[in-house]
Amino acid sequence: FIAALTCGGFTGGHFNLAVTLSVYIKENKHYKENLILLPLYFVAQVFGAFIAQVFSYLILDKNGIAKIQPNLDNMQWDFGSTMIVELLFTFFFILVIMNAKSSSLSIFHNVVTGATSVIMGLYFAVKCCAPYTGAAFNPSVALANNVFIAILFEDNSLMKYLPAYFLGPCIGASLAAFFTKFVTEPILEKKCGV
Repeated sequence: FIAALTCGGFTGGHFNLAVTLSVYIKENKHYKENLILLPLYFVAQVFGAFIAQVFSYLILDKNGIAKIQPNLDNMQWDFGSTMIVELLFTFFFILVIMNAKSSSLSIFHNVVTGATSVIMGLYFAVKCCAPYTGAAFNPSVALANNVFIAILFEDNSLMKYLPAYFLGPCIGASLAAFFTKFVTEPILEKKCGV
């Protein structure tokens, strides 16, 4: 949150590929010219996530590193279940971001209340989703975490869930962007003349 507020004016504050993808879909008027930015943001996000994993390891040691993984103790989660839950909760989280970010959609007209709504949306999504999937919502962080865990513990058993942690948030974010762009905004424009 602090990083997004600090760097947002310079870089757009894109620390999550799902957010980057949704903003690209919803707000980009120059798709072809800006297409090069998507892989650049992704590489920077994955690099930053790996650096964060290394710092976590240095501070917390091997046993303190969180593993983004489905909860296999209580239920039998498979690739499909993990992907659907990540997709749905990312969809709702990105809708909150899109609506808080857009002046035409937001009921909030200042940064603090808009940011608070995003924090509350994330809190809700994590509380609902974390006990079951680990609540990644960020493909870059999931990739860095799964690869780092595989290297650190010499165990690649979590890698089979990586496509779910990548595709689920990307599809959910894309759907949220399309929903906002082609459903929410046109309805609001019709009703309110925005």
